[in-house]
Amino acid sequence: MKKACEWPLIKGSVDVDPAFHACGSLYNMRRYLNLTKDGSTMSKSFEVKLQGDPDEIIAKAKTAARDHGVDLTGDGQTGHFSGLGIEGSYLIFEDTLAIEISKKPFILPWGMVESTLRNYFG
Repeated sequence: MKKACEWPLIKGSVDVDPAFHACGSLYNMRRYLNLTKDGSTMSKSFEVKLQGDPDEIIAKAKTAARDHGVDLTGDGQTGHFSGLGIEGSYLIFEDTLAIEISKKPFILPWGMVESTLRNYFG
């Protein structure tokens, strides 16, 4: 169903679920479109199965990140990364690396950010 939208971050008509539109709040519309108050995207999480020693993987990831202008701090259990407009954190439990991206430029697709991070930790 198309609805005219008067909200500041959304111009024109957008497809809106009728049940959702009944709520109508700007907060809910942002949540629906995965936007924060400033128009940037909300966080996203994903997991990577580790193939090796976590400390060695993180050491290699730090080198790759540094070579690409990204600051990666942490160890074989937990850490943070930031650079090029992307911020996030990671947590390692057994052979699984959980990554949460908390900030990214709106123009960068999630798939590109995720695949780049997978390469750092791969």
